[in-house]
Amino acid sequence: MSRKNAPSPELVERELRIIELRRAGATWEQIAKVVGFANASGAYKAYQKAAERDRKSTRLNSSHLGISYAV
Repeated sequence: MSRKNAPSPELVERELRIIELRRAGATWEQIAKVVGFANASGAYKAYQKAAERDRKSTRLNSSHLGISYAV
């Protein structure tokens, strides 16, 4: 991921909070209320984007090590 496409520190913090809450068992509705989304759908979509960014980052970071993951 290039630097100009890198997420802002605020976005990263928000995504980490969403992940923490979900791992702790919070529902999407609860996460939405805590993090400030209008509804559960917003929290879920943010979680999905964070997961996709993490998968892309993992693939990019591992490519220089010669590690390959089936996609």
